[in-house]
Formats: sequence, structure tokens, C-alpha cells
Amino acid sequence: HKPSHYTITMPRLRSKKKLKESPLTAHPGSLPTSIDDNGHVMDQAEVSARWKKRGLCAECGGVQTHKVMLRGTVRVPQTVPHLSYKGKCLRCMSMIQAKSSLNEPIDFGDSGRR
Repeated sequence: HKPSHYTITMPRLRSKKKLKESPLTAHPGSLPTSIDDNGHVMDQAEVSARWKKRGLCAECGGVQTHKVMLRGTVRVPQTVPHLSYKGKCLRCMSMIQAKSSLNEPIDFGDSGRR
């Protein structure tokens, strides 16, 4: 018998920058750790703070909820249909919850989660 030869193909690793910037890898629940530019392992609070500084939802990191200006020192709430309402992420909360948290009157025609 001739010995069988198997070729094992390893998946290509993405560059560190792409890996860190991906919302899937940075989400607190998706991987056990997230690593910053200096190799520091960030906990959930640090990841959420980084997302918030970039104007992203602090819970999921997948929705742009604020426009960021002056290197993150000024954050202006945004409304994007079906994604964010006055700085509140509509992936993480319903329109009714968003309006309630802003002490706005609730129109019961508003649907639940979007």
C-alpha cells in the first residue's frame, strides 16, 4: 500500500485590523475576548465604551446611533428609518421603548421591534 496523503487547507486569517473592526468579532457575546490596537484584551465595558465613542450602539455595536464630531467629543443623536430613533438603537429596543426612554408620547400605531 502507498500511504495516503491528505492536504489540509487552513483558513486564511484576516489582518488584525479587519478582525478588530468587524462588529461580529467585537460583539461582547460573540467571542470571549476583543483585542485593541496595543494587544490589550478588552472586557465588555471597554468594548461598549469604544463603540459609544464611535457613535455606535453600546449594546450591539451594529447600528450608527450618533454622528460623531471633534474626535468623539461631540455626539449628535441620529434618526435613521428602521435603525435608530433620536440616538436609540431600534435593533436593541422597540420604537415604543425608545420613545418611552425619551419621555415622548407613544403612538400605539408604532410597531414592536423593527
